[in-house]
Amino acid sequence: MSHLSNLLVKLKESDAQAILVTSEVSQQYLTGFDFSDGYVLVTLNKSYLLTDFRYIEAARAAVGEEFEVLMPEIGALKKAGELIRENGVKTLLIEEATLSCLACERIKSIVGEGVAVKNGASALIDTLRLYKDESELAAMQKAQNIADAAFAHILEWLTPNMT
Repeated sequence: MSHLSNLLVKLKESDAQAILVTSEVSQQYLTGFDFSDGYVLVTLNKSYLLTDFRYIEAARAAVGEEFEVLMPEIGALKKAGELIRENGVKTLLIEEATLSCLACERIKSIVGEGVAVKNGASALIDTLRLYKDESELAAMQKAQNIADAAFAHILEWLTPNMT
């Protein structure tokens, strides 16, 4: 299962209908695409990556069919608000651990009074990140092999009393 699929399972178990992912680390974890300006919106019906013109082509090439990649002219957060309302979201989870109070208030004003904005996305995503899939385990093993080879190489150079 993909990271997005795992998140959707958790979302369905919650009382919310969507998650707004704002931290770059979580966005990269879910999409596999590293970008610094935008949002990831995951609803029960559809998932979106909202970004600006600098990333649009690379994002479309990187994320595949799981996400609809959008470059909104009205701003990514305003577009997220529109998509939240279009998808009939009544409860939205936000990443409370990485948002400022000002950002949280801005999200609340954008989505409108008909949508309850709740904490909980940070813990939900962090819990998913505890468990590694096969590709993550393979990357960790590759990194360890590189570290082992570097250490073995250095051992050839070291001598007693060397500083």
